[in-house]
Amino acid sequence: MAFVWLLRIACFAMQDLSAMEFRFKDKENPQSYVTTLSNYLHVSGCVCCHSNEILQNYPVEDILSHCYVMTEFNKELYNSFLDCLQPKYVRLIVINKRFEGTTSSVEPWYGSCYSSIQLDPSLVKSWEQMASCDSLHLPARNDFIPTNFNLCPLPDRPPRRPEMIKDTSLSKVWFKQDDTFRTPKAHIYLALETPAVFQDPRTAVMTKLLVMLLDDELTEFTYNATIAGMSYTMQANSRGIDVKIKGFSEKQSVLLTSIVNKIVTFVPDENRFVVYKEQLLRDFKNFQLEEPYKQVLFYLGLICAERGWTKEQSADALQSVTLPMLQSFIKLFLSRLHLEMLFHGNMTRQLALELVTKVEALLVHSQPLLPSQQLLLREVKLPSASTYCFTATNAVHCSCCIGAYYQIGMQSFRDNAVLELFNQIVREPCFDTLRTKEQLGYIVASIVVYSRGTQGFFILLQSEKGVHFVESRIEQFLHDVNEVITTLDDDSLQQHIKAVEVVKLEKPKKLAKENSKYLSEIESRHYCFDRDEIEVEYLKVLKKDDIITFYKKQMVAMAPERSKLSIHVVPAAQQGDDVTDFAEQGVAQPHPINDLTSFRSGLSLYPLPETSVKL
Repeated sequence: MAFVWLLRIACFAMQDLSAMEFRFKDKENPQSYVTTLSNYLHVSGCVCCHSNEILQNYPVEDILSHCYVMTEFNKELYNSFLDCLQPKYVRLIVINKRFEGTTSSVEPWYGSCYSSIQLDPSLVKSWEQMASCDSLHLPARNDFIPTNFNLCPLPDRPPRRPEMIKDTSLSKVWFKQDDTFRTPKAHIYLALETPAVFQDPRTAVMTKLLVMLLDDELTEFTYNATIAGMSYTMQANSRGIDVKIKGFSEKQSVLLTSIVNKIVTFVPDENRFVVYKEQLLRDFKNFQLEEPYKQVLFYLGLICAERGWTKEQSADALQSVTLPMLQSFIKLFLSRLHLEMLFHGNMTRQLALELVTKVEALLVHSQPLLPSQQLLLREVKLPSASTYCFTATNAVHCSCCIGAYYQIGMQSFRDNAVLELFNQIVREPCFDTLRTKEQLGYIVASIVVYSRGTQGFFILLQSEKGVHFVESRIEQFLHDVNEVITTLDDDSLQQHIKAVEVVKLEKPKKLAKENSKYLSEIESRHYCFDRDEIEVEYLKVLKKDDIITFYKKQMVAMAPERSKLSIHVVPAAQQGDDVTDFAEQGVAQPHPINDLTSFRSGLSLYPLPETSVKL
C-alpha cells in the first residue's frame, strides 16, 4: 500500500512536468506538425508515448495534448506494467569481442554473428529469491524542476540585437533579453577558448576525448535537469570547448556553474578512459563507412582550412594517448583561457553579469589569453584561374560523390547578396537538369558555403556513374547557365530577389531559431546581428548585369577569376576506370592534391574578417 502511495506521488510529479512541457511547448514547423498529427489519427499506438491503444479512441480535441497531459492515475495499469518486471521475462543482450569465434548463428542482412541461448533456470530462480536492494528506489526530489514561470520585466526600450555587456582580457559577454516570444526559457552559450586544443592531431583528439569523458561524468547529474525541461550540449572544436544550455531559465545558473565546476575539478577515471578511447578510435575508423557525400563535406572543410587532420591521422594520434597524458592536457587546457558568452532569453542584464562572475570565480586559476592567442583559423586562398582535385577512396559504398567547390573570396554584404541570388536562380535548374532529366543521382544540391570569413558556391552530387563523367556534366550545366541568366526577364529576376528576401527577413518562429542566428555571428566573430536586413538592401538594387558579370568572372570554365576545388570520393573498384579529356571540354587540367601539407604550404591564406561592431 505504501508503494502505491509513493507511486501516486511520483505520478503526480510527472503529471506536473508534462503539463509544464505542454504549456510552454515551442512552435513547430506547420507542415511536419500536421503530418505527425494526421499519423496519430490513423495508426495503432502513439509514436511519442509508445502506447498500444488505438488513437481513434482519443477524442479529437485531445490529439494535441495526449502525449503530454496525464489526466488520471490508473493503479491497475501501473500494476500490470510492474507485474512484467520479473526475472522470468528478462532478455539480456551482451556485445563483446570475446564472443568472436564462439557464436552459432549469422543474421542474413549484415552477416553479424550471434548466439541465442536460454538462461539457466537456477540463475533465474536465484534472481527471484534475492532480497530487496536499497539502491533501487524512487527518485529523490528533483531540485531542477522550475516553480517560477514569471517573465523578467523588460526595459522601456529593449535593444533589438545582442549587446556586449562585458569585455575584459578574460571574457567577452553578450546579452539579449527576449522581447519577442516571452516564455520562461533561455539559452546560454559558453565558449572556453584556448590554442592548446588544436596544435596537432594529438591535442585535437584529446580535446574530443575530454568532452566525451565529461559528458559521461555529467550524465547522472544532468538527468534531473533534462527531466525538468533543460538540456545541455558540450562540443570540442578548433577553438576549444563550447557549452550550450537551453530550456526553462529559473535553474539554468545551477546547471551552468555545476558543469563549469566539473570541468575545473574533473579527474578522469581509468576504466572510463579505456572505454571512450576505444569508442573514439572506432568512430574515426567508421568514417570509411559513411556515405560518400558526407565524406566529401568533411574533406571540403579539411582542405580549405589553415590546419586540420584526416581521420586516419587522428586515429594514429589517439593510439598513443595515455591517461597521464590526458591529465596533463587538462591542466594545460585550464591554464590559459578566453571566455565568450551569450545570454539570451528570460533573464535580466544583472542576472547575466552575476552568473558571469560565478563562472569566472570557478576559473580563478586560469590566466587570460593574449590577444594574439585568440585568433581563429584562416581559409586557404586558391589562386585565380586554378583547378585542384582531391581524391579519396570509399571501400564500402558502390556510389561515388563529387563536390565541385568554386571559391568566390572574402565575404562582403554585396558579394553575399550576389552569390545568394545566383544560387537562387540556378538551384532549381541544377536539380532539374542533373537529377530529374539526366538522372545522375538521387543526392543533388547547389549550396552557398560560408567558411572562416570566405564564401563559395558548391555543387554536390552522389552517383553510381563515373566521377569524371559526373563532373563533366556539372561543367556542362554551368556552361548552360549562361542561357538561363541572359534570358532572364525583369519580372523573373524580381521574383528571385523577392524569394531570397523573404527567406532572409522571415521572423524566427521560436527562441532557438533566433538564438542560432546570433550564435552564428558570435562564433564567426563577425558580430553583425542585423546582417539579413543589410544584405537585403544590397539585394534589392542588384541588376541582371551584376549576375552576368559575376558568372563570367568566377563561374564559367576558363573564367579569369575562377578558383575551383573538386573533391572526388570513389569506390575502390572504380579507381582509374573513369577517364575524361579536360581539354576537349574546354576545362583546365586539375592539379592533383596528393599531400595536404604540401598543398597548404604552397598557398596563401585569406585574412581574418573584420568585426562589424566596435569592440
